Amino acid sequence: KQVKSRPFDLWRYLELLPPTERSDASMSEGGTPLLHARNLGMMLGLKHLYIKDERQNPTSSFKDRQAVITISTLKEADIQEAVLASTGNVAISYSAYSSRAGIKLWAFLTSLVPEEKMREVAIYGTQVIKVTASYDQTKQVASQFAKQQAKGVYLERGTRSIPTLESMKTIAFEVAEQLGTILPRTSSDTP
Repeated sequence: KQVKSRPFDLWRYLELLPPTERSDASMSEGGTPLLHARNLGMMLGLKHLYIKDERQNPTSSFKDRQAVITISTLKEADIQEAVLASTGNVAISYSAYSSRAGIKLWAFLTSLVPEEKMREVAIYGTQVIKVTASYDQTKQVASQFAKQQAKGVYLERGTRSIPTLESMKTIAFEVAEQLGTILPRTSSDTP
């Protein structure tokens, strides 16, 4: 009951996330629409095919879920600096949320990242470091940089970090809720 009375966004599931309270860095991420893909479903023979439209998040990416939970967790732990490697979208999301939270961000981007994305990362005040290397090599450079910094610098490790993994489960929670109101119930659905 308590969950259903909350706004339909990522913070609806607060008790199941690492931060202990809704963050000031939040921009109402999550709560994205579930769209019935009728034509695609018809082509694939799937009557109930739905697509979660994560472009509706603040920076137009599902990475906003990851960024807000990670940055909120860092803020609660009083960590003031973070380092990450990215090919674009992660850096944009983290830059937006780091800026709101007052956390200094160092973003290591491969030289293949389009200039427009690099500018978008930098506009939030993120320190952008362009690396002429593969993404894997860029991650190594970012990791070495983080190790050379003073203690208290967080290295974002993507799917190897708990806040990232925890944030992504909110997509499944939302889909389950949304499907529960969309799909018709049959007599075989009742216990």
